[in-house]
Amino acid sequence: MQFATGIQTHTLPRGELLETIARTVGHASGHELDKDLDKTRRRVATRFASLTKNQGGSEDKSAKLGPLLSAIDAGEDAIVASVIADGSSGLDFSSSTSPDLARHLVALARRPDFPLGASTRDRHPEFAPTLLEALADAADPDQATRLLAGFFGRLATPSVYARAMADDRQVLRKLVGLFGASAFLGEALVYHPELMESVLFAKGPPTPERARREVEEEIAAATNPERLAAEDVDEEDAFVGALRKAKARIMMEVGLAELAGELPTRGATLVLSALADATLEHATRRALAEKGLSGGLSVVAMGKLGGCEIGYGSDLDIFFVYETKEDGNEERYVRAAQRVLRLVSTPHGDGPGYELDTRLRPSGSHGLLVVSLEAFARYHGLSEGGSPLDDERRSAKPDGEDWERQALVKARPCAGDRELGKRVLTIANKVAYGRGAPDPTRVHHLRMRMQKELAREGPTRFDVKLGHGGIVDVEFATQWLQMKYGGDPRVRTTDTETALGALEACGYLDAGVAVVLREGYAMLRKLEQALRVVHGTSASFIEEGAPGLAALARRMGFRDSSNGTAGRALVERHRAVTADVRAAYLGVLGVPKG
Repeated sequence: MQFATGIQTHTLPRGELLETIARTVGHASGHELDKDLDKTRRRVATRFASLTKNQGGSEDKSAKLGPLLSAIDAGEDAIVASVIADGSSGLDFSSSTSPDLARHLVALARRPDFPLGASTRDRHPEFAPTLLEALADAADPDQATRLLAGFFGRLATPSVYARAMADDRQVLRKLVGLFGASAFLGEALVYHPELMESVLFAKGPPTPERARREVEEEIAAATNPERLAAEDVDEEDAFVGALRKAKARIMMEVGLAELAGELPTRGATLVLSALADATLEHATRRALAEKGLSGGLSVVAMGKLGGCEIGYGSDLDIFFVYETKEDGNEERYVRAAQRVLRLVSTPHGDGPGYELDTRLRPSGSHGLLVVSLEAFARYHGLSEGGSPLDDERRSAKPDGEDWERQALVKARPCAGDRELGKRVLTIANKVAYGRGAPDPTRVHHLRMRMQKELAREGPTRFDVKLGHGGIVDVEFATQWLQMKYGGDPRVRTTDTETALGALEACGYLDAGVAVVLREGYAMLRKLEQALRVVHGTSASFIEEGAPGLAALARRMGFRDSSNGTAGRALVERHRAVTADVRAAYLGVLGVPKG
């Protein structure tokens, strides 16, 4: 409200300004916002009143839950389902359509020291109502209940964790929120309960610095010679296991913090990118040492990793550049790079590795995995120092394709030889920014090919990343402007959000268009993260009527209302945002619609 009005106010305006604010926060109309605001206020008021014990709120709540808890104690799934259905408990499990919900609730009381067990309820009388409320409010109540029951079923001393949840409601909310929003992270916690320490003992939200430090500490502990001798473990296996353990633990910490609202989407991608950087750095050091090499190899991040924007399940886009003073070392550098790929991606019992994508290397997917600095520069018509080559020394196909130049906007040395990385970046910047922006019609033609051939959208199926008005629209518009005005070093950055801010601040991008692109990018990236955290894959599709749409919408903050379902509201919001983003993208490039 204050941003829209420009004054310090807490009063909701009326008229057209209300309609604008409503659309900004994801509602179709001002009327819908009013209704949702009233519903939210009533819910907050109810919960606030429940904190005051002397008003009888707690007793009333326990009394309402009596029949449900009695049915759970009896172990009768059908009776539990009946009590849930008649609504007498005061809990709204309507977002769950699974007939197994009752069975999972019964499972949570199978032992007296389980969360809904008799002894736990005796020791912590208010825990059961709070837990049931949290489960009902989860993005996917059935999934949350199933995974929570599975987690406690694998614990030797469940009372310890039940007490931790009862004593700290934030722990309870974070754990239930994780189970309800992410099958990927939830199942990892079920099969590796030791990761629960991330919930109990985390010292604030994770940071990039902490992620890098934890990777280093995990490796140092795992490869300690005394430990290796005592446990009779292969040193390489211990090294790879340490990388996987660190990845699993840090990703769990990030997921918990993001799902609990303690870490914004941008903060999560920064930590996950720092984790990937640290993994590549340690793998590169080891690979070079194994091949008897000291430096001379730089790992260059591209795409999302280049912008420190990777999410859950993202591939790592990288290529390798080497420089050697000795003849015959080329093969050793190639083998070292291949070794890095294996160390980072090989499956291990302590968790999966990263999927690596080297298609953005110089000369495309058919080019060499590792190139020399001289070859990298020559391919783009430059010397190793970055000066233009004369015609006789240029490659047969100099300067690279437009898309290769655009890709280099995201180039960032992320591991290996730092000094070599700086020289690679100098060349990449001259290629990306020194020749101006490519023809916008060719850029748009490539964008439309991506949408048609890769997104494959339909009337009810949408690709958040590659589809109409998707994330790539924002990235293409931003990168094209960066290349156009790249003579100004202030706009040179691999981070899309930072680039938009710089372009606006420097006067190269209209403020209104910048708002559309920035807010659209933020919403679409949050949606992409929400999609990927569910299964830990690079999925980027939403589809009307799909089974998981309701849970996804709840994860994004939408709820069922008199105007329709949460899933419907999410789809409508996506349509509105992508329409605005596409219009802004076309305006930036100056190309006609279609």
